[in-house]
Amino acid sequence: MSKEEFIVAVNFILNSTFFSFNQKIYKQVFGIPGSPLSPVIIANIVMQGLEEMAITKLQILLLFYFCYVDDITFLHFHWI
Repeated sequence: MSKEEFIVAVNFILNSTFFSFNQKIYKQVFGIPGSPLSPVIIANIVMQGLEEMAITKLQILLLFYFCYVDDITFLHFHWI
């Protein structure tokens, strides 16, 4: 993900927060989103970029790579 794409994604997250109160829907226009998921979404975007960068710099052949939340599983081929 490029820097520009990251900025667009963060702006989208920070500017698209809606909530309901007394059966009316409001758009939050000040402050950060009240959703507890917003920091998680931003952290996942950052970590995805870091993972991609780290994987490309590895000097090993990855046969399998899987990331789920904060767990990473991978299998690599080891030359003997």
